[in-house]
Amino acid sequence: MRGEKTMARAPYNIHVFLYRITGNGNKEYAILRRSDDERWQGICGGGEDGETITESALREANEEAGLPESNILYKLDSVSYIPSTEFKASEYWGKDVIVIPMYYFGTLYNGNITLSDEHSEYKWCNFNEARNLIYWHDQKNALWELNERLERGLLVR
Repeated sequence: MRGEKTMARAPYNIHVFLYRITGNGNKEYAILRRSDDERWQGICGGGEDGETITESALREANEEAGLPESNILYKLDSVSYIPSTEFKASEYWGKDVIVIPMYYFGTLYNGNITLSDEHSEYKWCNFNEARNLIYWHDQKNALWELNERLERGLLVR
């Protein structure tokens, strides 16, 4: 399968939060509802062989929301681990893969969102609403980090 990308041998996931700044200076975050379990989250997906985590994040943002792959991503310090059993692909990773690392990013985006079949809807929310809608605690923490960095002017390092 030369030239075809496959699931990464050492699995990992990425999570991308889209944000925008409104005309009155308020921050809003795009939260997407998954089609399969109806949980709210940012853009989330797995790495493929040969990709860096940033390349994976750009590809997933393009596939799931239609963002251009030239969008600038800001890597957050937040990293978490998810039980491998949360993923359908866990059977391919082997029994020695117990947890999957999750890397987080934020990206400024003012364009149109074009959802893939993985999500049924999205909404732009202020921080508190987005944090309340997000299901996973680790994703709430990463969103908090992004919001805090934006508040303090510390996103770009």
